[in-house]
Amino acid sequence: MDKHEYIKIIRELKMGLNHLENQIEHEIDWNTELALIQEENNNYESKKTFENLLKEVNSKVDSSTKSTTLLIDKDTYEKFEDLSSRLEVVTAHHSRYNPDLLNKEELNNFKEITKSFKSRFVTIAINLALNKWEKEHDIIPKMNKVRYKNKDKDEYYRSFMWSENNQTFGVTLDNRSNEIELLTTKDILPTYEKTRFRGMRNKEKLGKSKEYIEKWFEEKKQLAESQKKSK
Repeated sequence: MDKHEYIKIIRELKMGLNHLENQIEHEIDWNTELALIQEENNNYESKKTFENLLKEVNSKVDSSTKSTTLLIDKDTYEKFEDLSSRLEVVTAHHSRYNPDLLNKEELNNFKEITKSFKSRFVTIAINLALNKWEKEHDIIPKMNKVRYKNKDKDEYYRSFMWSENNQTFGVTLDNRSNEIELLTTKDILPTYEKTRFRGMRNKEKLGKSKEYIEKWFEEKKQLAESQKKSK
């Protein structure tokens, strides 16, 4: 190899190293990028108007909706009723009360999204509260629940099964919400002793297979179904 070829190879190597350094310097930090995307999504959600949120909620009675009864603080309920009543006036046919100075098309759109207003509003409020809960705590796991009668004690029990953090759990509560049964795939479950020395920790050995817990819960379900049929 002559001198000129040697110098040419050295230059090519230097150029390659410079190019590699440049790539490393400008390499995307995906954790940072994902955090920015999530922040952007959160900002987008927070910037949505209540009218936008109302549009996203189903107002029809179908398989995607569920009826329930809830107790609500009296002052909160009365303010909720005030808002609902005001919307009745605003969206009334031939109404001349138009505080937001909406044109005809805007008013018709507003009437459409405020149909079944109470149901839609409560759905949005609960959804926002659930999102806040998950941000401050953990993701809410999908819970399976069944209620049946313990004929030996003539009282109703509730059994639950769910999975979180790659572990499966099964719990049974009596009619006074005392835990009477606990199953988990964890080998050891940290618990706290009920003594005056708060914070003293012992460890309870458990450790069942996921299949065992699923079978246990299926038996509870079958018991509940058989009791319903026998009524």
